Amino acid sequence: MNIRTFPSREQLSAELAESLAQCVMHAVERTGAATLVVPGGSTPALLLPAFAAMDLPWSCVTLLLSDERRVAVDDARRNESATRRTFAEPLRQGARLQSFDAWTQAGNDDVPVSMLAGLQLPFAAVLLGMGEDGHFASLFPGSQALARGLDPDSGLGLVHVPDAPDGVPRDSLCLPALVNSARLYLLTTGQSKLDVLREVRAGNAAHLPIASLAGWMRRDDHVYWAA
Repeated sequence: MNIRTFPSREQLSAELAESLAQCVMHAVERTGAATLVVPGGSTPALLLPAFAAMDLPWSCVTLLLSDERRVAVDDARRNESATRRTFAEPLRQGARLQSFDAWTQAGNDDVPVSMLAGLQLPFAAVLLGMGEDGHFASLFPGSQALARGLDPDSGLGLVHVPDAPDGVPRDSLCLPALVNSARLYLLTTGQSKLDVLREVRAGNAAHLPIASLAGWMRRDDHVYWAA
């Protein structure tokens, strides 16, 4: 696990935004399209607006959330709502935001990986956050969905998480789908999360979901951290 540390969140956000932009440009130049997985939550509050303001061929870009709360379309708790606000200008320029609704409104719980057909694969980049409990996306420690979400042989692309800690059911991309990417980034802030990452790197936290993700990270995949 390669952990890159930065003296400020502003510097981290500027450099990571540039790296994401390069991933998008490389995918578009190679295939004519790029799919980028982005997280919800508060950690990317500086990064994503900086990235959304960049001059990119947005009409070739599809945005896909790493996870979503299963609530009404107009519910303010939806990650999609915040993402649409952040990427308002790219969406006006033709970017597409792929909603989970088409896959989950039929009442599906887990959804097969074939749902990703139509998206440009591998993903140009996957950006994830991490909680202090070692979760990523909506794959939480102790969840009844965790084993299915981490299973590389499950054949699933999306797993339903009925027992998220906040009591709101969620849907989450599974680990095998997330690692089907040209580049994987983990964005973290705060000392407590750095401590978790160091424990994972030392091999002392194999029980945490993030340890499974770390096992799939390659030389060019990076953790970005700032205080």
